[in-house]
Parts: sequence; C-alpha cells; structure tokens
Amino acid sequence: ERQRLMKKEADYKSEKKRVDSIKILDDSKWTEFDDSYIHTYHDINNDGTGMREGEERTEVVDMNKGRPCSYSNETHWYGTVLSTKIIKAPPASDKISSRKPGVEHNGITLRQLRAVMKNIIRRCVKEGWTGFNGEPLTPEEVNLYHVNRYIILPYTSRKRTSFVRALLSTAGAQPPRFFVSHWW
Repeated sequence: ERQRLMKKEADYKSEKKRVDSIKILDDSKWTEFDDSYIHTYHDINNDGTGMREGEERTEVVDMNKGRPCSYSNETHWYGTVLSTKIIKAPPASDKISSRKPGVEHNGITLRQLRAVMKNIIRRCVKEGWTGFNGEPLTPEEVNLYHVNRYIILPYTSRKRTSFVRALLSTAGAQPPRFFVSHWW
C-alpha cells in the first residue's frame, strides 16, 4: 500500500512538473531559439595578447534553420580562422538508417549556448523567475537547475526530445569536441 501511494505521489509530481512546463512554454517567447538573436563582439588583436580592439561589432545570429555543426580546425597564431571543419557523426553500427543519432551526438554549439544565455537575460527578471526558496533571480544567479526548470523542460515538453534536437538550428548529429560535466 505504501509503495502504491509513493508511486501515485511521484506520478502526481511528474504530471505537475509537465503541466507547469507547458504553461511556461505557452506563456513565453522563444525568439532566441526559433528565430534569431543579436550577438555583440570585438575583434581580437593580432599581437598574440588576445586583447579586444576596434569598435564593438553586432551580428544577427539566425537560429531558425539547421546549420551543420563545425569548428575552426586551423587558425593563425593570433586567431584568424584559416579553415573550418564540419563535424560528422560516425555511421550507426546497427545498420538502421532511420534511427536518430545517440545522446553522445547531442553536443550544444556555442551559437546555441549563446542563445540560451540571451533567453535567460531577456526573460529572467521580466517573468519573475525564482529560486527554490522563492527568492527572485537575476540572470547572473541562474544555474543549470533554473535553466532546466524555465528553459529545457518547457521548450521540450511538447516535442518530447532532447533540448539540442528540439532547436531548429540543429541540422543533425552534433558530436561534442569537449565534454564538460556538472554536479546534480
């Protein structure tokens, strides 16, 4: 009887989390993921010190269509990109062509990570995000738990897929070049 009640409570919590996620999904705009965002940057000097130089530059980053995952595989010593390499997933070993690439190919690109940060900056204070004790959050205080609650779960709640796969800018497999872990 106790196990049945515990399962019922877990199911209730899971359903409540799903309903809350869908409400956030419906109440929020996802411009940075489904359309575009503005990215500002400076050129880096070519004397090897890596210092910014010149005026701040602005670019519109298009996020509404797939873009192959790539990286600069050859750069000049001061940072000028000489060539770019498209990252491809290794062929599936099980010979099922319709199968989606595995989770090991769900790396997030820098462009996609910047979109997450832009979304946090735009929505956090405006929508009154709160921490687990009910305290108001600022974008600087948002951690992965908050990102999961306010971005990942809502954005993926209807598509029922990983966050990276749900993004329109994902053109296919995105095998990571680096792995950074976190503590849950």
